[in-house]
Order: sequence, then C-alpha cells, then structure tokens
Amino acid sequence: MLAQMDQAATADWKRLGTALTQRRVEIDPRYMNRSLFCAERGLNYRLTYDIEAGARTNYGAITLRAIEVAYELEVGAIDVFLASDGELRVRAEPIATPSLTVQEQAAARAFKRRVIRDSTDNGERKRA
Repeated sequence: MLAQMDQAATADWKRLGTALTQRRVEIDPRYMNRSLFCAERGLNYRLTYDIEAGARTNYGAITLRAIEVAYELEVGAIDVFLASDGELRVRAEPIATPSLTVQEQAAARAFKRRVIRDSTDNGERKRA
C-alpha cells in the first residue's frame, strides 16, 4: 500500500516537472536552454533539473515559492497542482525580472570583484 502511494506521489511530481518544462518555454522560447533560464531567473541549475525531471519530492516551502516566482506562477500553484489533476495556475501579471543579459550580469559580477579587491588594498597601489 505504501509503495503504491509513493508511486502515485512520484507520478504527480513527474507530471509537475513536465508542466514546468512547458511553462519555462512558454515564458520565453529562449528558455529552451535551461541554463539561460536559471541564470536569468536566479535558480540553481541542479534544483531546476531535479524538479523538471521529477527526480525527488522533498522540496521545502521556501524553495517551492522561489520556483513559483521563477516560473511566473500564482502563490501556492505547485501545491494545488500536486493535489489535483488540473493545470498550473499562471500569475496574471508576471513579476519583473532583471533586464540584464547573461553577459551583462557576468560583467557586473567581475566589476564588483574588482571593486572589492581594490578596496582591500587599503588605498595603496603597487607600482610596476
């Protein structure tokens, strides 16, 4: 009996993963590239892979809310989806996402590292 419940739960999570994958591409066709989606939406690649593959079922509430934000879903949409045979409930108005490209984000991180490194020199510059 317990094994049948586990199989049903796993099937629900796999169904969720399929729906999330479809949703990712609906948001932006460029997001066929999962890495790009993760970079622009601020999600960990492995987490995104796991939930889209239905690889595990032990996500915390905060993680599920972050996934809902990234996929532009209503709050609680994942819980409702898993408890029913319905569709994912999409937010009426998507949350604004950063408009920086991946390259611009990388440049901003490099600049931040340079500023931090320079500020730790205590104002003294090495002369070449």
